[in-house]
Amino acid sequence: MHISSDPGIPCLPGRSPQCSDPDSCARNCVIEGASYADNGLAVRGSAVTLRQWLFNGTTYDETAPRVFLLANDNINYEMFRPLNQELAFDVDVSALPCGTSAGLSLHEMDPTGGRDGQLNPAGAQFGHGLCDATCPRRAWVNGRANTDGTGLCCAHFDLFQGNRHAVQMTAHACKSSGQASCNGQACGDANTDAALCDRVGCSLEPSFMGSPDFLGPGKTLDTARPFTVVTQFLADGNGNGNGNGNGNGNGNGNGNGNGNGNGNGNDGTLRRIQRYYFQGGRLVRNATVAVGRTFKQDSPALTRDLCNATQTVFPVDGQRSRFLALGGLDALGKSFQRGHVLALRVFSDPDAAGSGLLYRNAGPCARTPPARDVMNQNAGAAVTISNIRFGDIGTTVDPRNGGRPPSNGNNGNTGAVSAGAKPPSSSGGSPGNNGNNGNTPAGTPPIDVPAGPGGHGVEAGWIGSGWRLSLLARLPPALQRPASRLRQAPLSHVAAFLVLHELTAVAPLVGLAALFHAHADALPLRWALGHDGGGGAAVREGAARFERYFRRKGWFGFEEGEEPARRVTGEGGGEELALKRWAEDARYRVVLEVAVAWTITKVLLPVRIAVSLWATPWFARVLVRMKGGWR
Repeated sequence: MHISSDPGIPCLPGRSPQCSDPDSCARNCVIEGASYADNGLAVRGSAVTLRQWLFNGTTYDETAPRVFLLANDNINYEMFRPLNQELAFDVDVSALPCGTSAGLSLHEMDPTGGRDGQLNPAGAQFGHGLCDATCPRRAWVNGRANTDGTGLCCAHFDLFQGNRHAVQMTAHACKSSGQASCNGQACGDANTDAALCDRVGCSLEPSFMGSPDFLGPGKTLDTARPFTVVTQFLADGNGNGNGNGNGNGNGNGNGNGNGNGNGNGNDGTLRRIQRYYFQGGRLVRNATVAVGRTFKQDSPALTRDLCNATQTVFPVDGQRSRFLALGGLDALGKSFQRGHVLALRVFSDPDAAGSGLLYRNAGPCARTPPARDVMNQNAGAAVTISNIRFGDIGTTVDPRNGGRPPSNGNNGNTGAVSAGAKPPSSSGGSPGNNGNNGNTPAGTPPIDVPAGPGGHGVEAGWIGSGWRLSLLARLPPALQRPASRLRQAPLSHVAAFLVLHELTAVAPLVGLAALFHAHADALPLRWALGHDGGGGAAVREGAARFERYFRRKGWFGFEEGEEPARRVTGEGGGEELALKRWAEDARYRVVLEVAVAWTITKVLLPVRIAVSLWATPWFARVLVRMKGGWR
């Protein structure tokens, strides 16, 4: 967003002379699309990867992208009405540590993004119109310049919020129907009765509610691997929806597709929001939850009883939930009937005791909080979300086919992604151009909630890709753990590490060989022959290898095709032979010098790895600057 007469001057509502009020901003400001790549987004097929930070050549910039799902017309948002429906997606949170979080959420936003043709001609295509129960006060509200600090409130549902240590879903209700503007206490900073919405909400988070071993790396739901999330919205009333349809879509930036389905389940009163997972060919049911000493759910779900139990036991930042007071699931269900917009985001919250979640001690993060500067520790933080699908109960996954999407009618209504803005704490937005994401299925014959095994997780994008794992697997076991952060590192850091690893091998090899050749007394001959606990066997193996190589090349006086000397094995006078050749054959002296240098370099492998890892961030910046200079 910049001044129309000068692209170099940003439009800052209330701070730029040309943008002192909504009317002047509309006259003088120009909005342009933004590059997906420059804003931490990568789209591949039905998968979108969101990165928290990007390297700018010197340091890391926070991108914290948020995107919304567009309808087939690529103009308005896709509207979800999820009563007696289910929504499924595949997710990989393995690269999200403590202090970061991925989010999929539903918001009662205007389907046009507030587009009116005058003060906001852009609308949904540029990611405008964000509202939620925190009543964010953004620089632009529904695309209009916000010069007086107005907040925009609406009910929303955090479908999935989490990292590799904890995952929760949270329901939020509001007093008003649809969107409402707020100022002062009505925006709910203190979550008092004057607030229009309940920013705390009612949450279900198994790790915090009695099942700490359910979710995490290597646990029942292994967050080191991708998994499928299925959420069902169950309501009383006419909820026997059905559908049929077909469609197609692609993910090459601007996407389109078609599909159709029908159902009559978007009626009634919302009673229960339940969750289950698929991973590695099996169904994973949500873990049992317990609240205090009196409440326990063996089949956990967001219900009135759970919300009643948690609102007094689990305050957040000293604030208690007002979800039930504002109508609870009934109010949220009515909001769902009016239609919600799907948003995807990644963000960082280093002040939240490392968790990045609503409950500050969700999962193990509070027990072992990371450094406050999360970025320095986890610059590669990212999430990949793929295969988003929506339909009647039982239509988004096929338990008979490993939890995969049904084979027919599940690729319709492929929407574009509208690039949105940064987290509520940031000022301004990052409007972007259109891309493609997600599948909203028309139905297949309904499948009840699976009772048997099934499951499927699809790894998408480049996070944790196989070649990095292969590289780590080649390291000695003792070095694999300290080097494991390469799995999450940016490509520039991986390249820097590989170059440093080679340099730390070549430099000591050449340097030591030259030293031994220039100063014969510097060569540890007794150590080389195996005395004093030395590396005799390794040196002799190296000497035999280098002698064969030098003969093939005809280097250092060796002649190609010349018969090799008797192998120095250390058996039957091997040491004496080595000493004799050392004294009489100048060519062999070179062989032994190189072999000793090679053996010492191998012994220094742990030191070389440590030095390479330590110097990688600095060297990555050097490589990026060099690349920029070559251009």
